[in-house]
Amino acid sequence: MTGLERWQDAISQNIANTSVAGYKAVGVAINVGKKDKTPADNEFADKLKEELARAETKVNFSQGLLVPSDNPMDCAIDGDGFFELQDEEGGTIYTRNGRMHVNSDNMLVDAADRPFLGVSGTIRLNPGAGDVRVQSDGQIYQGINRVAKLAIVSIDDTSSLVPAGGGYVVEGDEVPVIEEMDDATVTQGFYEASNVAPMREMIDMISSYRAYEANQRVISSADSMLGRAISAFSI
Repeated sequence: MTGLERWQDAISQNIANTSVAGYKAVGVAINVGKKDKTPADNEFADKLKEELARAETKVNFSQGLLVPSDNPMDCAIDGDGFFELQDEEGGTIYTRNGRMHVNSDNMLVDAADRPFLGVSGTIRLNPGAGDVRVQSDGQIYQGINRVAKLAIVSIDDTSSLVPAGGGYVVEGDEVPVIEEMDDATVTQGFYEASNVAPMREMIDMISSYRAYEANQRVISSADSMLGRAISAFSI
């Protein structure tokens, strides 16, 4: 039942973020372990925890649809890779959301005002230097001048990444190998839509709710039977 609750939470999160560019759907894998040995009385509580279903959050990193944008600053990665951004503490977070704009400090940022990182740090643009062009390899130009190159990285083990809300992911306990990509393909004037399938999420919501109710009925039935047994054999 705990695993099913987490599944419901994941479904709610997916539905709420359906329209967030670059968002990756979250799922829950439920694995049930079983022990052959019956635990002694003093071990029962610890062994019971091990017997419970273990629900692990998994992120589906399949690519979403590339959608034409009315903002020429928007960029989408076609294929593997993640944009690097700077968080509020100065650390690095990752996203597939390439919806960009220039803030009041002339920095290239996302909707949450987090700076996109280039290979040499944060990216600043000159408002008077002409239109911005982003080439397929991530090179940024204004006029004939090269300004920066977007930091796009490959992550060898995406299963180690942890959702950080809003389509961002961060490194988990297991640190993956992260390398700058030289062969990334960036498409300007497009953004990547979320890979959430709303109809699938609604079906899963109904399925998980019915499974939760079934578990409740089993527990209620067992509790009722135990109560009758106690009543029948009590003196």
